[in-house]
Amino acid sequence: MDVSGFVTLEWVGEVYTTTVDAVDLIKPNLLWKPPVVLLNSVKTYKLIGHDTSVKIRYNFLTKQCQWMPWVVARAACSPDVKYYPFDKQSCAFRLSVWGYTNTEISLISNTNAWCFLYFEENGEWEISETSVETSVIDEFSVIDFKMKLTRRPLYHVINLIAPVLLLGALSACTFLLPAESGERIGFSVTCFLSYVVLLIMIMGFLPSSGLSLSYLSYYTFAMMIFSAAMSLMAIVTLRIYHKSEEHPMPGITIRFYRCFTCKKDNSDEIVELDGTEITAETEEKQITWKNIAVVIDKILFVAFLGGQIIFSVAYLVPIFIN
Repeated sequence: MDVSGFVTLEWVGEVYTTTVDAVDLIKPNLLWKPPVVLLNSVKTYKLIGHDTSVKIRYNFLTKQCQWMPWVVARAACSPDVKYYPFDKQSCAFRLSVWGYTNTEISLISNTNAWCFLYFEENGEWEISETSVETSVIDEFSVIDFKMKLTRRPLYHVINLIAPVLLLGALSACTFLLPAESGERIGFSVTCFLSYVVLLIMIMGFLPSSGLSLSYLSYYTFAMMIFSAAMSLMAIVTLRIYHKSEEHPMPGITIRFYRCFTCKKDNSDEIVELDGTEITAETEEKQITWKNIAVVIDKILFVAFLGGQIIFSVAYLVPIFIN
């Protein structure tokens, strides 16, 4: 996490000089300054303010020093992206005085919150809470500037979650395409590749860590598996559709067709078909492999669409209600 701002350091100092004014600005290289360092820095370990030319305000009567150096720091934080993009993150900037024990220099905060006098709103994150805590670790005085952030999810919902949901509905429509069109396989493979692209985009937004993956990553991966299964089943149904009529049809296939078309299996019963009375034996001759493929397409469309809806509710609802 990157942050830019300033810290206000106050301490009692000694200056062996005389001046007319009670308060004066002194160059930082002419006065002792506390060697404060950011302990959880990921960039470099530099003393805060020691490379700036910000002057120290010194009161010759009370010997109080006030210094307000600017800080541009990058701290290491452990992210929890389980509920991305509705996640909340916590990060702390831990400062300590380098080379001085707690008995020599003790850090004390005169406030329990951050000052946002010059703060500008961030488009992706919203600051929900800040705090300042002091402690002693291994005889060294430590002060933690903690911040809790809440992600603004609208951008990610529109650009990631909505496309995944729409793509799931489109993938199920693979079985609605006519088998004669020749576009079914190309359409299903395109949907599968689209899921791969979306998964890469989601992983690009998240930190590279195997400790915690988001529900959205699991969901997109599962939907990609759904899409791969639909591509495979599209190939199977096309093979059935284009199978030669000379190929004998098993009895179980005929019973399957009758079961899903609500036709009774009784050779002595008259069956009404297109206004013409025919026997069940004659009807068996009219059942073709194309009829079987059409029935399978309808079943697969309902099965995959229903399965994706149930799976989407099971995975996305915990994210939204977090």
